[in-house]
Amino acid sequence: MKRTVTGRRMAAASMAGVMSLAVAACGSGGSDSSGPIRIGALFPTTGTLATLGKASLDGAQIAVDMINGQGGVKGRKVQLVNGDPSSASTAVSEATRLTVKEHVKIVEGTYASDLALAASAAAVRNGAFYWETDAISDQLTSRGLKNFFQFPYAASSNGANSADMVKNMINPVLGHPAKVVVVHNDSSYGALVAKGAEDQARKDGLTVLGNYSYPTDTNDQSSLALRIKQAAPEAVIAASYQNDAVLLLKALNQQNVKLAAFMGTGGIYGLPAFKSALGSGTEGLFDTEGSASVPDSALNPDVQKLRATFVGKWKQSHGGAAPTFLPTIAFDATWVLLQDVLAKAKSDSPKDLSAAAKSVDLAPGSTILGYGVKFSPKGLNERAFVVGMQWQGDNPVVVYPQKYASAKPVKIPLSPRSKG
Repeated sequence: MKRTVTGRRMAAASMAGVMSLAVAACGSGGSDSSGPIRIGALFPTTGTLATLGKASLDGAQIAVDMINGQGGVKGRKVQLVNGDPSSASTAVSEATRLTVKEHVKIVEGTYASDLALAASAAAVRNGAFYWETDAISDQLTSRGLKNFFQFPYAASSNGANSADMVKNMINPVLGHPAKVVVVHNDSSYGALVAKGAEDQARKDGLTVLGNYSYPTDTNDQSSLALRIKQAAPEAVIAASYQNDAVLLLKALNQQNVKLAAFMGTGGIYGLPAFKSALGSGTEGLFDTEGSASVPDSALNPDVQKLRATFVGKWKQSHGGAAPTFLPTIAFDATWVLLQDVLAKAKSDSPKDLSAAAKSVDLAPGSTILGYGVKFSPKGLNERAFVVGMQWQGDNPVVVYPQKYASAKPVKIPLSPRSKG
């Protein structure tokens, strides 16, 4: 039976459609809207990664607040719509909630690579533009995901840098190529950092005694520590997150493992929480990632002022403590997204945002981490870089490479072995 629609019903249906489109445009930050630009912010704020995720979210929020204080983007305020991807499955559900139910079409995050892989695939599948602020897995860009951009360096380059540090800083003290063990959690991040470390270690002539994986959610690292002790390396390169890192160091101490150097590669290794967990046990430990404290000489003058403003706002809201790398890179990435992508895009549709991102060409020193910004065809920022830090006193300081160093390395070897 053929159904007819009266003129009144047609008008009502038309009006409902217009209202629906208006709501969707407002929710997505569409170019036809005069409302706020709503950006999904996917950072884990519960679970084992909460400390790291909250630090990242706080850094991103400061960038948004500062931009809004300047009038927003093209006269529109920016609003973060938060999601909590505490696991890969919730990363998918939260990305879906933001992009489908909340009608958000711009998403940033995510800190952890496994979360980023899951969340970005779901968000892009639902028509969103995805801007990765923290996660570094090489798989994020190697898969060729459309409308996806990764602000930091790749995991493999972080691992490679740690091996280079052993070659250039530890070998001269030992007088021979160091014997190395690589350990990593079984996340995408961990596996790729470890691969980069092992590959570069072999190229550098180091002796690789083993590459050991362990479950990311482990609650006991004693067997791993014993395995390391039995291998008798002179240096350990470790790719860990939070609890697994602390457990590993405590287990190594309990087993009285003697090392010339311990190289962490991001995660908690450069955060105050690491110092809180281990106290004086952090002294002399290395960490390779980006740094919130590259020298002013590495930054453009206007960027030096921007960093000072960010640091001041962070200290004001965090009890006077200086920001570490995680909130700093989240701030940096969000700032570039707002100032150099959103502000210059023809519209805030994913297509136009991607075109704007591809056109960004910032020289080194243009961000508060010292990075430049230029994306590869697959979306990796080719001007992000890794530095080496060492815990000296209450803070990690940059010791490698020399052009970014603020201090000289100390305590090499870390725990001298008895002779004979």
